[in-house]
Amino acid sequence: MLTRTLTIVLALAFLTLGACRSSGSSNLAPAIATGILFRDATINGTNRRYAIYIPRDYAPDKSWPCIVFLNGRGECGIDGTRQLAVGLMPAILAEPDRWPAIVIFPQKPDQQSQWAEHDEMVMAILERTRLEFNIDANRRYLTGLSQGGAGTWAIGAKRLDLWAAIAPVCGYGEATALAPTLASMPIWAFHGMKDDVVKPEQTVAIIDEIKAWQSRLGKGTEPKATYFPEANHNSWDPAYRNADLPTWLFEQRRSR
Repeated sequence: MLTRTLTIVLALAFLTLGACRSSGSSNLAPAIATGILFRDATINGTNRRYAIYIPRDYAPDKSWPCIVFLNGRGECGIDGTRQLAVGLMPAILAEPDRWPAIVIFPQKPDQQSQWAEHDEMVMAILERTRLEFNIDANRRYLTGLSQGGAGTWAIGAKRLDLWAAIAPVCGYGEATALAPTLASMPIWAFHGMKDDVVKPEQTVAIIDEIKAWQSRLGKGTEPKATYFPEANHNSWDPAYRNADLPTWLFEQRRSR
């Protein structure tokens, strides 16, 4: 299933890029490449492959919201494409009009490490994308699933002033360490109640601890949490196909 999905994703990407590169007439201005673009970045002497999704109607004369997506354990590697097969990218391809944003897909190189260990790579890729495309500095969002959900909690807390909102999916983390920092962050978390890989109690504990901190501080935007009663570990399909998620994300603006 993963291979088939990845094949479809890449086929659509190459078709899109081919259309962008074909001008059809020497009198036309060069087309701006849109769709799925593949990039390489050298970080601390190591080449890292990643992908960027650019909406079909992207225009550089206006700023665009930007989403960074962190993949799960099964999509780790150094190929630069596998992270597109699961989670956010299939949802975007299914309904692109709901996702009018520049979306960055770094890839965690190995299954054993955590995304927090690759924070420098994520920041470098985000900065390279900012220099290449017109990103709205007040509308940057972070999301991810499973290990990427944990990375969303961790990097969201570490880079609090960077993100307008975060959306961790079936993630995990140390609730008491995360809550004091994330009490001011707009959050919408998702988890399957039958998840036997990352227990839903992980998300419940973080959300409850954040609410407790907000109560002590007397301020903060109450975090949203959606729990899917019948979902196991794959809560990302219903999460990213939720029509309200992109609407909610793009309404958030960085104010810190």
